[in-house]
Amino acid sequence: MIRKLILSAALAVLTTGAALAADMTPGTVLGNDHKAVAAALAAQGYDLVKFEQEHGRIEVKAMKNGQRWEVKIDAQTGKITQVKADD
Repeated sequence: MIRKLILSAALAVLTTGAALAADMTPGTVLGNDHKAVAAALAAQGYDLVKFEQEHGRIEVKAMKNGQRWEVKIDAQTGKITQVKADD
C-alpha cells in the first residue's frame, strides 16, 4: 500500500512539467505580435515575462505555477515551433 502511494507520488512529480506545458505544443497558434501572444498566454494561465521579436522569430519567456517556459514562435504564422522548460 505504502509502496503504491510512493510510486504514485513520484509519477505525479515527474509528469507535472509535461502537464503544465500540454496547452503549449508545437503548432498551437499564439499570435504574431506582443498583444496577441500576451492575451493567448494569459488565457491559458501564463504570465508573460519576456517578449523578443527578430529575424522572423518570436521568443517568449512565460511562467505558470512557478515554472518558467521558453517558447519559440514563427512570427509569420504565429504558431509555436518549440517549447521547453527554462531552468
